[in-house]
Amino acid sequence: MMISVSGWAILTTMKFLKIIYSQLKTTDQNSGNAAKVQMGLALISSNACGWVAAYNAFRTLEMPSAPAYIVRYLENNNCLIVDGVFGVNPAIYDFMFGPTFSPTTIYATEGRNLDKLAQESDTVILTYFNEGYNGAHYINLHWDSDAKQYIAYNARQAKFDSIYDYLFDYGFTFISMTTLTDKRNKPVLI
Repeated sequence: MMISVSGWAILTTMKFLKIIYSQLKTTDQNSGNAAKVQMGLALISSNACGWVAAYNAFRTLEMPSAPAYIVRYLENNNCLIVDGVFGVNPAIYDFMFGPTFSPTTIYATEGRNLDKLAQESDTVILTYFNEGYNGAHYINLHWDSDAKQYIAYNARQAKFDSIYDYLFDYGFTFISMTTLTDKRNKPVLI
């Protein structure tokens, strides 16, 4: 299901001026403008995290994109799982952000150092199963090298030293991580 003409008209008039932190807070995804967005068959307050993580990643990369265009991109590229009821397929981030942001999505942690990969990138979209495998969640985060910690753009607004610790402390199970590195205006070494 795609955004209807009336849905598109409503969505393009909504204002989102900053990072969206939570689908549970009244000012954000649950009852603010983000909650009024529809993606596929589902109301966004229950499945917004996929497009919100992309929206927040674009903002942290200083290339803001309107939610209307993100949702339309996800719908037009068959990225919705069960027509949006279960959110989006994380593989889409490789296409949505490339090649400008050199996206790389990994799906297994074995032999990989998530922290090293995340710290070498400009921003990250992390996907995990909630505790007890009760749904999945997407968040945008980035490494603050001055403070030596990650800043997560989600309801917890967590700050933590290690992705592994974050997942373990909350009982989350890793699904995927997409690293994004801004390639605009950076010199190419020959």
